[in-house]
Amino acid sequence: MRTLLLVALFVSSCNTSTPMTSPLPHIAVTSEGGIAGRGVGGLTIDDPRVAANDTRRTCNGVMTDAERNELASLLSIANSDAPPPGHPDQIRYTLTIGDKTASWYGEEPPAELAKVFKVLWGIRARILASC
Repeated sequence: MRTLLLVALFVSSCNTSTPMTSPLPHIAVTSEGGIAGRGVGGLTIDDPRVAANDTRRTCNGVMTDAERNELASLLSIANSDAPPPGHPDQIRYTLTIGDKTASWYGEEPPAELAKVFKVLWGIRARILASC
């Protein structure tokens, strides 16, 4: 009887109304180059923690549920490496999601990375504005 009760409790606890979600993979955006050679800063996400930086400071925060949900659908990238810059002092951005890395030069990311970069750079701006 006791075993039956334990099994019933176990089964009922598995049927929750809140879906279980796995954490996002490690995500990072780094930058380098520019006139000073230091880039413009970047972002690191270790779900749910966020570290955002510019050339002067690093600020820490947490992703919102809306940001997390938006990112979850945008995380598919392919490995790619940009050719050398066409202009001196261009900034090189590198986006890493899990074990995939893509890089580009200039302010505009390639079309296939534009949406995820916009979301990530928006998270960075929010975190930097809060400290």
